[in-house]
Amino acid sequence: MTLTLPIPAPLRAVTLRTGTAPTVPPAAPEAAPTEAALAAAYERGLRDGEHRLRDQLLAQRQEFLEYQRGVLAALQQALPEVRRGAEQHLIALALEAAQRVVAGLPVSAELVTATVREALAQVEETSRVVVALSPADLALLTPAEWPGIEFRADPSLARGDCLVHTPFGVVDARRETKLANLREAVLT
Repeated sequence: MTLTLPIPAPLRAVTLRTGTAPTVPPAAPEAAPTEAALAAAYERGLRDGEHRLRDQLLAQRQEFLEYQRGVLAALQQALPEVRRGAEQHLIALALEAAQRVVAGLPVSAELVTATVREALAQVEETSRVVVALSPADLALLTPAEWPGIEFRADPSLARGDCLVHTPFGVVDARRETKLANLREAVLT
């Protein structure tokens, strides 16, 4: 059997062989990339790297800002508590210092007189009033300067302490009571 194919143009580089596979002409070697193509590829790679780096930096910056916000929020919550604690400790320290200063003051006639006057200022009526002082403090006063007031030595009282007995109750002007009242006033 013969096969006839009409071909409008002459064939080039075609050989007919029977019983064997047709041969494919070898491919032309690829042309080496030009310097311009290499430069363009380099620039494209550089841009891609810069974009990736920028994206990473933005992500890290966002993460850092989140950490920063968390730390600031924690500090804002902690600072009032630290301030309150420090304030309480400073008040306690000031009270302790005041107690030591007062305890170290020498007891004089002026101090005893001032203590008695302060205690009597809390009494509305001075009739039938008995002022109790330590024996050493009572020796510093002149009871005649206090008409209508009875003075009594009380060995259980410390130097600088004073108790005023009235028909309505007792005015406690002991140093420890004054410091306790001061402590309660400033700590509440």
